[in-house]
Amino acid sequence: MANDSSHNTTTTTTNHSHHFTFGHLLLFTSFITFFALLTILLCCCCILLLIQNRLHRRGGDAATSTASSAATPTTATASEALSKLSVFVFSSSSSPSAAGMNGKKLECAVCLAEFKDGEKGRLLPRCNHSFHIECIDAWLDSRSTCPLCRATV
Repeated sequence: MANDSSHNTTTTTTNHSHHFTFGHLLLFTSFITFFALLTILLCCCCILLLIQNRLHRRGGDAATSTASSAATPTTATASEALSKLSVFVFSSSSSPSAAGMNGKKLECAVCLAEFKDGEKGRLLPRCNHSFHIECIDAWLDSRSTCPLCRATV
């Protein structure tokens, strides 16, 4: 009988050894698969958010570009607005303001060149800044502010 009790102790300890059963293996595999899919889904969401953010910054979003095109004036109204701005012909001898401020020559802030006799320019009404007609027209094609002081034209 002593022999039987020692035999039972041995079999009991061997039954408690860690063996993976099919159920354990299936649970472990399911756990790993779930977290892998969750990680992939999270990465895809982050990538989509980055793409959407970049498109929004560039104005590539359809809603943004539709709204911005509705807000910008058409070419006809832009050319009408340009035609309302006063045009002058520069002459260093006849214009007291030709010397500009502090005796400096009158300079176009867009191209940074001095006005020469006979060149045409535009005078902006709110700030009285003057520019070559070609320079300010090109500037105002994409903006509606003065290049120097940012006053609305």
